[in-house]
Amino acid sequence: MNLSGLLPLLRNLPAYQELLKGHADAPQKLYAAARAFVVAGAATDREGPVLVLTGTSEQARRWVERLELFLPPADEPARVSLCAEPDALPYERIPWTGRTRQHRLTSLASLQQKGHRPTIVVASARALAQKTLPVKAFRLALRPLHVGSFVQLDELTRRWAQSGYEPVDVVEEPGTFARRGGIVDIWPPNLPYPIRIDLFGDEVETLRAFDPATQRSERQLQRALIGPGSEALGLTRHSGPDVDRLRASLLGDPNLILAIREEMSREIGELAEGRAFRGIEWYL
Repeated sequence: MNLSGLLPLLRNLPAYQELLKGHADAPQKLYAAARAFVVAGAATDREGPVLVLTGTSEQARRWVERLELFLPPADEPARVSLCAEPDALPYERIPWTGRTRQHRLTSLASLQQKGHRPTIVVASARALAQKTLPVKAFRLALRPLHVGSFVQLDELTRRWAQSGYEPVDVVEEPGTFARRGGIVDIWPPNLPYPIRIDLFGDEVETLRAFDPATQRSERQLQRALIGPGSEALGLTRHSGPDVDRLRASLLGDPNLILAIREEMSREIGELAEGRAFRGIEWYL
């Protein structure tokens, strides 16, 4: 069921028009059942993205469901993005799942999109408080790829590895890529599906979205936006003094358990060499 046909009724309300003009600075005192309806209308009728901030992750998920009910149907990309909370508590050494990375990077990418299509990002307070990479670094990491463009495959895969992608044999989850001769599969976390790149020499001959479960191509694409594989992209560019300070602050504790000390020492070494690794978000 989709209720986007009700949005024209909203535009007839004077209070809503004042809201669109930016003249309604006071709290609107909306009924809870009407809030998603008004936000969907505002996202449709004004330019720029809309951010919905909630108290908990459960509230954020319910908001996404309600907003999708009122927004006009769309194929892709999604009109509503959930900025997910990290899987770990602050300072807890638990790697983020691919799903969490995908939700967060999709929402960050949607905030960079320009155009008149409605874009809404829903986040809990904790999700929004999580440190991430700078806006400029994220924009630079968004690389368009289109049919007919020329690439240096070795350089391309090296850059993917540095930006948080994991090389695998078969691409089955976001943040991974696989290379088989002149065919390269990659699943950018900012996209809901993986992409198959078929090269003829150095030229991109075809781009196809494929099903990660069956590995079968589903449809042709003319263009794809490849985002970073992790929000910790900037951490792999530390200079020597930065790494030295990090090593001193983390490994200087004499009470640190030996196993943890060795693990951190290895990870800091990988940061110094510009390599991403599982659990790198902890260093944010």
